[in-house]
Amino acid sequence: MYEEYFQKAIEELVDLWDKCLIPQCELESADEVYELLPQEVSRLQELYVKCANGC
Repeated sequence: MYEEYFQKAIEELVDLWDKCLIPQCELESADEVYELLPQEVSRLQELYVKCANGC
């Protein structure tokens, strides 16, 4: 059961990493990155809490 949640967390981290690697010229603005990061961090924190509470 934990494996499923950890796999999802890993996939989200990879997705976030890919978003961070987008060349600056492809971003509309640096603000776009700062908008995406808190959303991803919040989702990962929620996932961590679920796993810490026994999924």
